[in-house]
Amino acid sequence: MVDIFKATTEKVVPKWAKFAVAGDTAQGTYVGKIVGQKDGFGWEQIIYQLLQDDGSIVNVGMGLNKKVLNADMERVKFGQVVGFKFKGLVTYHDKRLNKEGKVKDFALFESPTVVNEKWLADNKDNMPQVTVATNVATTSDKLNNEFPTDEKTPF
Repeated sequence: MVDIFKATTEKVVPKWAKFAVAGDTAQGTYVGKIVGQKDGFGWEQIIYQLLQDDGSIVNVGMGLNKKVLNADMERVKFGQVVGFKFKGLVTYHDKRLNKEGKVKDFALFESPTVVNEKWLADNKDNMPQVTVATNVATTSDKLNNEFPTDEKTPF
């Protein structure tokens, strides 16, 4: 019998890019895109997957409110080397709530001529497709379904 632990390798679990301090960056070969996934707060995001030199994958999640960055990423092809840089927080005025808020501001670094030639050659007949996340429920969705509330329920 084949020993599966010797014949295969462990599945690579992606890490998440962390953008905590202005100047934080994430870069790598663009090898995947997941749309429709919700973040921990229930907001829909687009996840860009970046291959690292060591073979690991870094996920970069961008909310749908990052319209310019997401539109710019539409032109980027799988196999290009890209970079995301956290520029800091930007203050904005929310007209609906009549208050100020802060959002993270990002810069995209890319060029159609900066590509991972080896990855492109290895994947020329097997290019990735955009993954669409479906039926993704947040924790709050699940709780609302398990414990429906009505006007008579105190919570």
